Amino acid sequence: MADERPPQKWIGQQVNVVLRDRKPQKQGRIGGADFDSNSGTLTDANDLGVTLELTDGTLTFIPWQAIRRVTLLQR
Repeated sequence: MADERPPQKWIGQQVNVVLRDRKPQKQGRIGGADFDSNSGTLTDANDLGVTLELTDGTLTFIPWQAIRRVTLLQR
């Protein structure tokens, strides 16, 4: 998974991490599947996954197996 890591220059930047699992489909909703995501400051990205600092100061670790995509948010 090392090739899928965000660049080291993203450390300290705001990112959005989209998770692999889809949200349950709501009845009557039209469109593609929704995916859960977390946004925060990227504090680490290593062979195991990424660590984010959320807006409330909480640190959360997300393993690569759970990650669909990591996107750098606008600076």
